Amino acid sequence: MENYGLLSIIPTIVIIVLAWRTKQVMPSIIFGIFLGATFINQYNPFTGLLRTFDHYIVDSVADSWNISILFLNFAFGGMIAILAKSGGMSALGKSIASKAKNVTNTQLAVWFSGIVIYFDEIFNILIIGNTMKSVTDRFRISREKLAYFIDTTGSAIASLIPLSTWVAFEVGLVHDSFEAAGVEKNAFQALLGSIPYRFYSIFVVLIPLVIILTKREFGPMHKAELRARKTGKVLSDTAIAMSTQEIEMEEEEGGKKLSAPDAVILILFMIFATVAGLFFSGGGFGAGSVADAFGNADAAKALVWASVSGSLLAGAFVLAKGVMKFSKVMDTWVNGAKSILFANMIIVLAWALGSLTGDLGTADYIIGVTDGLLTAQLIPLLIFLIATVTSFATGTSWGTMAILMPIAIPLGLTLGSPMSPVIASVLTGSIFGDHCSPISDTTILSSMASGCDHIDHVKTQIPYALLGAVVAGLVGFLPAGFGVSSFVTIPAGIVLIIAVFLIIGKKVDDVYEPEKKDGPAARPVYSVLD
Repeated sequence: MENYGLLSIIPTIVIIVLAWRTKQVMPSIIFGIFLGATFINQYNPFTGLLRTFDHYIVDSVADSWNISILFLNFAFGGMIAILAKSGGMSALGKSIASKAKNVTNTQLAVWFSGIVIYFDEIFNILIIGNTMKSVTDRFRISREKLAYFIDTTGSAIASLIPLSTWVAFEVGLVHDSFEAAGVEKNAFQALLGSIPYRFYSIFVVLIPLVIILTKREFGPMHKAELRARKTGKVLSDTAIAMSTQEIEMEEEEGGKKLSAPDAVILILFMIFATVAGLFFSGGGFGAGSVADAFGNADAAKALVWASVSGSLLAGAFVLAKGVMKFSKVMDTWVNGAKSILFANMIIVLAWALGSLTGDLGTADYIIGVTDGLLTAQLIPLLIFLIATVTSFATGTSWGTMAILMPIAIPLGLTLGSPMSPVIASVLTGSIFGDHCSPISDTTILSSMASGCDHIDHVKTQIPYALLGAVVAGLVGFLPAGFGVSSFVTIPAGIVLIIAVFLIIGKKVDDVYEPEKKDGPAARPVYSVLD
């Protein structure tokens, strides 16, 4: 393989800079692939343009694994659309919201909803934000707090649970990165192994629970919550509340709807179908043992079975209960599949970029120029830091994963880094931008779904996200690089987070009840301990 030296990292750098400046990930990646293809083809831009599409992009979907990943994503999108359109997800959210009787369990309801409705971060944010807004207003919880809760749980939970619209994308990236490095490894197993090391995602999901239980806040969020409790103003005086009028998940007007139990049944079925699919795709009872069956599992095939069967069951539910007619079910499924098109296009470009960086020898070049500086132990922390910066600058988690995974895995393999923390560092570091970047789609949608001022949302969330990132880096990825188990680092990180809130957090006690269930909130009784 030809040595391209410094040129091997130019496409990746150009992609990051262009994505940051233009806020457009897809054309940035295409241009970066074109640039690299031009280098490889004797610097001929015409040939480079042709190879960009007929080789790197087209060939990236020319095998059954990749096609399976794209198809299961479409099926997931269709199933989720049926659940949303039929009112199933909304009913589940409202069922959880009905348990809210005071400030504490209202916040617990928002947090718990974000964990239960985990299939997709966009649906998660829109459903919970619109469902819980009136409830949090009733108990004088600031819109900034609502936006923070739904934004934090949205991406982090969708990434942590291996049964969502994220799993196909993540498995595809890991699979192709191993393949480009010439390593035969089960991508789904590698993905599962990385979950305990996704420190940032784990910590930021737990921070809201620490806030709820300690009743402590710090930074701009403390001021926002204090304002809401004292005055009943859930928005600041200067806030310009964003609206979700054009993006709310529409349900069928009137008529029958799916119930919360229906939604729970569908979620449990999807979990069962995925586990069963993994077992039988690996040989089932003829594999010798359960461990062998799961070890030999074809994740792409299993997830296709689960997503298709989930779509069929969701369709059967709405037909049997008379929620929709057959033609409406099909239209809804197709529209849901269409909503996944952009994500699938990013996946294809990520595969193409991985193939390109392999041909350019990008990982080998980085290892060569950092000889003596980079160590196997520091790779997880370094990749995590690069992922957080890149995701903040570009505002996209998936785009960041697509850029970094094809480099991180070969780099980690060559240096002998522990692979689970390396994979996790990319997948969880990329979510930082979803929480903090003002140009991130999930950050914007969280402001819209909660009816919050966008800048107020960003200002109040950043300190908590930074806390999660600092603890993830120092207590999580740094020790993990030296082989320390996540069973040690996660509890240590949680203890540190609790200590931070107890030391610098300011307590806001908020014990009061509305005059009646649907009436205006009574004047709150509050106390503030500075």
